[in-house]
Amino acid sequence: VPEHVLYGGDVEPFMPQINWEETAWLTVTTGRRALALALAGMVEDGVITRQKALRIAHGVMRGNAVSLYGFPQ
Repeated sequence: VPEHVLYGGDVEPFMPQINWEETAWLTVTTGRRALALALAGMVEDGVITRQKALRIAHGVMRGNAVSLYGFPQ
């Protein structure tokens, strides 16, 4: 049920030489790439359409949290 999936990055420096900004970039980039790989595989296998994959990606990365928590659009 992709409408129940939220992305959350555990953004905290994991070593003194790396600042918060670098950790945030690494976490978000890795999360986006993983989601893209999973959805691309599903599109390639014919499980979902490209349009459905885009809707799922938007939901996971932002839209589901907006709906759940009532954030302004």
